[in-house]
Amino acid sequence: MKFSALHKFRYKLKAGEPLYGLWVTLEAAAVSDIAAGLGFDWIVIDADRGHLDWAEVLEHVRATVRSDTVALVRIAEASQGVIERVINAGADGIVVSKIETAAQLQSIMQWSRRAFVDMSGMGLDRATCWESDIAQQEQESTSNMLVVPMVEASSLKGGIDRILEIDGVEIFFFNSAVSEDANVLAVWDSIVRELHKRGKYAATVATSAESLVDYRSHGFSVLGVGCDSAIISHGIRKLLEAVGRTGNSESIIHR
Repeated sequence: MKFSALHKFRYKLKAGEPLYGLWVTLEAAAVSDIAAGLGFDWIVIDADRGHLDWAEVLEHVRATVRSDTVALVRIAEASQGVIERVINAGADGIVVSKIETAAQLQSIMQWSRRAFVDMSGMGLDRATCWESDIAQQEQESTSNMLVVPMVEASSLKGGIDRILEIDGVEIFFFNSAVSEDANVLAVWDSIVRELHKRGKYAATVATSAESLVDYRSHGFSVLGVGCDSAIISHGIRKLLEAVGRTGNSESIIHR
C-alpha cells in the first residue's frame, strides 16, 4: 500500500480536482507500468470481468509501487478471504461490484478493516486485546485504503440513502451514468449532488473523449479514460485507417 499516494489522491479530491485513471483488463503488467509512468491518478485492475489470475494481479500492483498511482483491484467475490488476499498483495483498495444493500456494504467494510489491521502488523493479539481496542484500530485503518462500491441505482434495495450513510466509503462507482434521456440524467444529477453534500464522490469510466467531458460536466470526480484493450484497439485502428486499412471494432469488449 502506498500511503503517500492515497494522501495525494484524497487531497486532490477535496481540492475539487478531477482524478483520471485507467481500467486494466490485459495480463501484461506493462499496461499498469505505462499508466503509472504517464501519471494516472489511479488504475482499477479488473479481477472480476477480466481473465487475470492472482499472479498477474500482483504484478500489476507491483508495477505501480514506486509511483503515486493508486492501484485498486476489482474483486469477483465479496468475501473476507478474497479481500484479505487483495490487501495482502499490497493493493491500495478494492472495487466491489453488485452492491445492493447497506448491510452488504457494511460487511465488506468490516472485512476490509480487519484485513488491513492484520496485514499491517499493528501488534494485535485478537485473543487477548480488548474488543474496543480492536474496533478502534480497524476504524482508523480506513484512512489507509479505499473501499469503492459499484452500484446501479435501479438495483439498490432500500434506496441509495442508506448506502451513502456507511462510514468510511468515500467514492461510489457508477456504470453508464450519462445518458441522452433527460429523465435518466436528472436521476444521476440528483445522486451526484447528494454525494457532494455528504462529502463523497462519484466515479465512472468513459467510453469516448466526448463522454469523458460529459461525465466531468455532470460532477463526476473520479474519471476513467477507458478500458486498456479498447484504448489500444482504438489507437491501432486509427493508424490502420490512415493507411487505408480497417478492422472489426465489434470484437472489442468494454468492461
